[in-house]
Amino acid sequence: MNSVAGPTPSPKLPAVIAAALLALTLAFPAVAADDPDAPKGAAVTVLKAAKFCFPAIVEASGLIIPREETMVRPERQGLKVAEILADPGDAVTADEVAIRNLSLCVERCHLAVSGLVAAPYASALAVITPDEAKLGVACIDFGAGTTTLSVFSDGHFIHTDAIALGGAGITTDIARALGAPLEHAERLKTLHGSAFATLSDEREIITFPSVGESQRRVMNQISKGQLAVLIRPRVEEILDLMRRRLASCAHASEAAQTLVLTGGGSQLTGLAELASNMFGRPVRLGRPRTLNGLPEGGSGPDFSSAVGVLKHWARGDDKLSGRAEQRFLRTGTGYLARVSEWIRDNF
Repeated sequence: MNSVAGPTPSPKLPAVIAAALLALTLAFPAVAADDPDAPKGAAVTVLKAAKFCFPAIVEASGLIIPREETMVRPERQGLKVAEILADPGDAVTADEVAIRNLSLCVERCHLAVSGLVAAPYASALAVITPDEAKLGVACIDFGAGTTTLSVFSDGHFIHTDAIALGGAGITTDIARALGAPLEHAERLKTLHGSAFATLSDEREIITFPSVGESQRRVMNQISKGQLAVLIRPRVEEILDLMRRRLASCAHASEAAQTLVLTGGGSQLTGLAELASNMFGRPVRLGRPRTLNGLPEGGSGPDFSSAVGVLKHWARGDDKLSGRAEQRFLRTGTGYLARVSEWIRDNF
């Protein structure tokens, strides 16, 4: 979380804050967060107060909790609000609407959602080593539409963040600058893109079609060095934003001794060297560690999040609810959905 500038707090302020949190907690001493009789938002109010005052204690185990959700930890039946505050690093909050929409898409495919895992946590779980997690490491996952950050220290997941920029932005920059179709711009980035331009790159010429000219076989030309000049500004912007996000969280910045890059966008030539220069830390490219039965095509950095979810499940971290409830057709609005609902309610 970002720190807020202001007057220096008095020595008594932490005690006052702690007393206020205790009062909020004791206001509902016998009510579990997931109790239907709990006052709406009571658990969330205390959790938000704790997060505002003590941000370090509520970042996280990789389990996603909707910000507006009253059930703070649905997989732990009977969990008291006081227990939430007593458990260091217990929640990653997320937008409730986004979670509901994602769950809706899955359920309309006649599947059930048994739990949710934060993507930055899953990516890191697949690529970092136990020693890195113990000593302190930051993992940056370069996706197509987003770039995420996760930080581990002493073997625990302590911080996460994300920005809405990724590899697709680089592709769009190339397409707009060259007037090339998006699929060819993606090909240029993947096969010939680089974060640095060398002298030899100026002599290597690449051909590509213009938008709308694919059928006429009219080809344009660009050197590999010119392509690198188009790519670098966006890459620097993404890395600078992630560097600022990491620096804004003091305890995470201090803990991150090394940096691991993963995701499809991390395969850009020269990205590790550029990131090392900008972050001032050792950087390596992370690939998912070996998983039994994993096909060779799924072992690249592109699949870090998917492999991480499998590892999360395989080691028993997926106990997000007492039982996985099948809810076929529940989200539909048609005749079959109403019949299914009636059968479920009456039998």
